[in-house]
Amino acid sequence: MEILVVLIVCLLIAGPIIAIVAYIRVQDLTAKLNSVGLQESVRRLNSLEQRLSSLDKKLAGASYISADASCPSADV
Repeated sequence: MEILVVLIVCLLIAGPIIAIVAYIRVQDLTAKLNSVGLQESVRRLNSLEQRLSSLDKKLAGASYISADASCPSADV
């Protein structure tokens, strides 16, 4: 029973501390996002989307080629 009381007390102490730390980190992240600017974020996101699209095309082409190579032809 004593262990349960100690655990509850620790949770009551740690809960607000964790909440304050999380709040401070969110505020820092918000400040960083506001300083970067919306246009810069959009530019970076578009760049990442283009890179992902090119990787998808390369992987699709590679899997298509390997699928063709592994299938025997029916012209025998």
